Amino acid sequence: MRKIKTLLYENDIKILYAFNILYKSKILDVIMPIITHFGGPFFTIATPLILMLSKNDYVAKCGKECILSLSTSHICVHFIKKSFLRPRPCWIIKDFARFNSKLKDYSFPSGHTTAAFSTFVTLSIFFPNFSFIFISLAFLVGLSRIYLGVHYPTDVAAGMLIGSVFPILIHILA
Repeated sequence: MRKIKTLLYENDIKILYAFNILYKSKILDVIMPIITHFGGPFFTIATPLILMLSKNDYVAKCGKECILSLSTSHICVHFIKKSFLRPRPCWIIKDFARFNSKLKDYSFPSGHTTAAFSTFVTLSIFFPNFSFIFISLAFLVGLSRIYLGVHYPTDVAAGMLIGSVFPILIHILA
């Protein structure tokens, strides 16, 4: 088990350096902080609330499932973060670009990625013709978290999993 943990950490660091140093560019330095907000609280809470206000029952149901998925997945994320207490890479790797992030919570799993996937997977369930766009946006949020140096790739992978499972379960149960 220790070897697996060491191997995961070593690969996390390699991928982090690739994103944060090798793939660094001026355009990504501008775009990634914008993309990351698609997983932030304003967007992920405003989207389902706006959908819930729709007079169309189908769209309103999408909003309700979205807010339920977002809420339950974030309760899960909260407890996992409190259990693992994994420091963020930007706190411990000194040569990473920090992009003025003032985050105080722990790294594992990625809350932004979880929120993006919870929101966009729900939207994909209700509007399958746009699922490629929705899932691509959610994936870009996860990549932005790695690029910005605030999450390890395994944090993002866990966020993708949690953010995908909850909307599917909620939709099945609804």
